[in-house]
Amino acid sequence: MKMLLLLLLLLFSLGLAYDPTLSKHCVNLAQSSYTVSSPEQWNCVTCEPSIKLEYVVEENGARALQGYDSHTKSIFVAFRGSSNIQNWLDNIQISKISPYNDKSIDVEKGFYKAYTYVKGGVINNLPGLAKKYNTNSLLITGHSLGAAMATLMAYDIVTLFPNYKLSYLINFGSPRVGNPAFANSFNQYAHSFTHYRITHYYDIVPHVPEEILGYLHISNEIWYNEDNTVYKICSDSTSEDKSCSDSCSPTHCTSTSDHLNYLNVTMGGSQKDDVELHNQDVKKTSTCVCTTTPCPVPGTNNLIQGGSSDITYVYTQHGEHAVVTSAMGVIYQASLGQGTGTTSCTQAYSRILDDDGTQDCDAGHILAHHLGGLGNQPMNIFPQSASMNRGVYAQFESNIYDCILSGATNATLNWIFYYPDTTHTKPTSLKYEAMFEGGNCTNLSKLFDNTGN
Repeated sequence: MKMLLLLLLLLFSLGLAYDPTLSKHCVNLAQSSYTVSSPEQWNCVTCEPSIKLEYVVEENGARALQGYDSHTKSIFVAFRGSSNIQNWLDNIQISKISPYNDKSIDVEKGFYKAYTYVKGGVINNLPGLAKKYNTNSLLITGHSLGAAMATLMAYDIVTLFPNYKLSYLINFGSPRVGNPAFANSFNQYAHSFTHYRITHYYDIVPHVPEEILGYLHISNEIWYNEDNTVYKICSDSTSEDKSCSDSCSPTHCTSTSDHLNYLNVTMGGSQKDDVELHNQDVKKTSTCVCTTTPCPVPGTNNLIQGGSSDITYVYTQHGEHAVVTSAMGVIYQASLGQGTGTTSCTQAYSRILDDDGTQDCDAGHILAHHLGGLGNQPMNIFPQSASMNRGVYAQFESNIYDCILSGATNATLNWIFYYPDTTHTKPTSLKYEAMFEGGNCTNLSKLFDNTGN
């Protein structure tokens, strides 16, 4: 009987382990760091009245807001993420540095560099804030790059500044910050404060830098579904939970739009720009809604992609639109992990071509993100049924990835797309072939049905 009561108490405590209201409060604070550049500007859409902004520390593009939060009765620090997510993803410095006394602990060089730009000012402001508000309790938050910087500051507080009490670390869309030694060291302190590492559906950022490069997430992931309506408390105290955000890895965690929407708050830029972006009326008559990247044209289209992957696409005119009918090219070991996720324009582009009456397709990479494919290029996108994209097609792409990783020097890939007639713009099926050079893998070939939802 006593054991049953203890079990019930444990289950009850786990049910209280996550506070969505606190997360909503913090995501508003994290977003405010993008739009507020001085204490006098605390009037943005996400600027809550419980916040008293005292300082904006800004140096070399890095920014942190500091002040007092009456909601949590804490001094807060909110780090801003990158103002251009795609440029930031393209320029992540995957090299590590060892800035701590324990030289086995490594962190990503670019994240630490950004943090050091504002670290001095942020730390120097703490004594005055603690005295003014009569508290040493800290709340630290951030989104994207800002989440990485928040993690680094939290680690500094618990290891170097015992005069302050880290009460809350609430992060959104954080990349992997350091190696397993860093994650394990951080996790030893995580029981002493409230800590959520929140991820959203297929957000690309939590999957960089890749684990294969020697990185590991800190614990306490909370994974939200696509609509931000359901969350899962993940089991990741010793390793990443493969049933949470990692469940879409390695080929389908490619969304930048999921990264820019947390708890139904648009992240990054100005509130005005974000509202205008999400209220765009994409017209079906447009042949391509992407205005900053080349759109495919009838005939041969060539695209050099991540890791020098060289793919040639053949497009044919079907009604008002050019549609892909075949593609071929070669990828290399250097191509692995060098692609990019889809964008709002390529997602809209794929739905323009989704002519089965539902417009619920995925923006499918022709060359997968994890094989070097670029998701921001309409030329590499086609309307793909979600069940195929996230099922058998994903497994096929993973098999190609594994073959190259295990020793094949390159793979020649071929695609053929089939349509009912020249009026349709969504293929009903496609044939995908992979022929390997070197290694021990046998060649692959499969016909995929693209008619499901």
